[in-house]
Amino acid sequence: MIIDYLNSIYPMSEELKEYLSKVVRFQEVKRKQFLLKEGQVSRDIYFIWKGIVRCYYVLDTGEEVSARFMMEGNAVAPILSFFQQVQSYESLIAFEDCELYALSYEDMEYCRRKYLEFNFIAFELIKRNYLQSEERLLIIRRRTAEERYNLLRDRWPKLLQRVPKKHIASYLDLAPWSISRKDP
Repeated sequence: MIIDYLNSIYPMSEELKEYLSKVVRFQEVKRKQFLLKEGQVSRDIYFIWKGIVRCYYVLDTGEEVSARFMMEGNAVAPILSFFQQVQSYESLIAFEDCELYALSYEDMEYCRRKYLEFNFIAFELIKRNYLQSEERLLIIRRRTAEERYNLLRDRWPKLLQRVPKKHIASYLDLAPWSISRKDP
């Protein structure tokens, strides 16, 4: 299934498809199971087939801040840790039972060097992730609490149905009580 997904981004050679079918690993992850903890190096990028992965970091005060929620059809990895192979400042946790496909950093780099078409796929995945980060900043920058919530509701309504308000509040940089007043 992941081969078809990647092939839909950019057509792949049969050789690349065969290589990926050998190295991509399918994983079922239970709700609340960590994919990566802060301080570990991200060795894999995950393609979400089913479920939601929450990416978050912890402030010095101990407060958790939701950096992003990735749902079906998205790739997820802590970008700095994965691409630089350094310790992550974020944790990744399954927010629901998830079905994922994992590709290691080493295998991805091999694909980029050996199969030119994989670079188009990698660029598209990076672009999508970058755009999502920019959208989050757009939501938070220079917006009132109500405008932030309304933007999220309009752009990602399913997220509001699947993620508890306290995590939505930390994602939007709002106090949890401010969300409960906005949503019936």
